[in-house]
Amino acid sequence: MNSLTLQSKVEYGFSRCNRSAEILVGNSGKPLSFTCWRSQRRSAVTLVELLAVVGIITILIGLILPAVQAARESARAVYCANNLRQIGIAILNAESGHKTLPGGGWGFTWVGDPNRGYGHRQPGGWVSQVLPYMERDLVGGEPSKLRSNLKVFHAQFACPSSPVSQLGPYLGTVPLRNCPVPQLSFKADYAACGGARTLRSLPGPESDSGPVLNQYVWSHRDFANGLFFQGSAIRIAQITDGLSTTYMVGEKCVSTELAVHADDRDFGNDQAALIGDDHDVRRVASVRPYRSSHHRSPESFGSFHSGGWFALYADGSVSEMSFEIDLKIHQSRAGRDDGHASQL
Repeated sequence: MNSLTLQSKVEYGFSRCNRSAEILVGNSGKPLSFTCWRSQRRSAVTLVELLAVVGIITILIGLILPAVQAARESARAVYCANNLRQIGIAILNAESGHKTLPGGGWGFTWVGDPNRGYGHRQPGGWVSQVLPYMERDLVGGEPSKLRSNLKVFHAQFACPSSPVSQLGPYLGTVPLRNCPVPQLSFKADYAACGGARTLRSLPGPESDSGPVLNQYVWSHRDFANGLFFQGSAIRIAQITDGLSTTYMVGEKCVSTELAVHADDRDFGNDQAALIGDDHDVRRVASVRPYRSSHHRSPESFGSFHSGGWFALYADGSVSEMSFEIDLKIHQSRAGRDDGHASQL
């Protein structure tokens, strides 16, 4: 084989892999050695091309990210609505067993005590009376045990869209009557409906003794037209406006401002979910619902959802309500016996 033939074959073989070869041929015509090296020609990306690619990727992210966020919020809204359905099932099961809805509790100086029973005999509000029907039993007896109940997290009462931690400082300034004040407490994102009229948050009776309870004036009983309020024990038969048109529980408006001191707190989210009747666990329709933000409205329903807030009705159904709902319609659905719901 002559050097030309060998060189042609070598160059052909190396050209397929983008390489070049140099062959050293001796006097006899036989190859002595050869050297191979990579071609110095390389493809490059220009700055303009790079900027174009980055721009396209940025546009795609801008288009996809809102869709991803919307899908996540939609999933959170479904989860939140399911929380309310489970709460509704528990409330109706409790009513079926006791023939009255859970009581509204005694006031903001009392917490739930499972040893005190159900209904108007129970110092704690509706949440403490519903939890046993959701397989979340509370510990009763000693005051220290009642205090430990206050900081237990209950996922069924936490909206996944809320950026505010449900477990936070207890900011109530008045001592509790049946247990020591805790440092931390669980706060629910859902509140029962007290009706269409403004209701004061009251401390309740000074003790749980029979004579004191018998003499205490439960002022809400003759005024409130909702399903849950101080000292309430409403029967299903009293909901004459219709179960499917009467609010039972709804999401509550919560301030996003982090409060760590008692003088800078949201009065509708400062104590505990197991408290007696208070703005923390009971809202009214005397004011319109708000989208939760830095705005503080301790009496209002509302939520962190972008589209509206969820309401649980007395028949166990759940509906998404608009923040812009007509105030008269809102109030008619909060009342149990005003006769207006059927007219709207």
